[in-house]
Amino acid sequence: MSSANQPIQRGESYVPALRKHIPAGLLTVYLAAHGLSETIPSDAAQMGACWAVFGLCVIALPFWMWFHDSNRSRLQIGFAMISFVILVFTTGGPLVHLLEANGDAINSVKVIASITAGLFTGLAAPLISSHTS
Repeated sequence: MSSANQPIQRGESYVPALRKHIPAGLLTVYLAAHGLSETIPSDAAQMGACWAVFGLCVIALPFWMWFHDSNRSRLQIGFAMISFVILVFTTGGPLVHLLEANGDAINSVKVIASITAGLFTGLAAPLISSHTS
C-alpha cells in the first residue's frame, strides 16, 4: 500500500511528509538495493550501481503507482517523483560517492535539498493540490 494515502499533518517535519508522497514498497526496494550496492568493493562499480539503483527507481516509480497502487492521479505521481528525488538527495544518495572527495560540496547539496524539501512539502505541494481539487 502506498504511504501517499496518509495525510500530511501540520507541524510534521519534511522527511515524513516527503515519504507520504512516495509508495512505501518502492522506497523499501530503493533502500534495500542501495544498501546492497554499498557492499560492492570497487569504488567505481559501487558508484555506478548506486546511480543505476536510483535511476531504475525513478523510472519504476510512475509504473509502480499506476499498476501496483492503482493510483491514476498524474499530479500525485508527479509529486511522488519529485519527493523521491528530493529525499534521495537530502539523504546523500548516489551523490555521496560522486562528491566524497569534497565533504563541503555534499553538505551544500544536502542543505539545498533540505530547503527544497521543506518548501515543496510545506508550500508547493499543498498549494498545487488545493487548486486542482
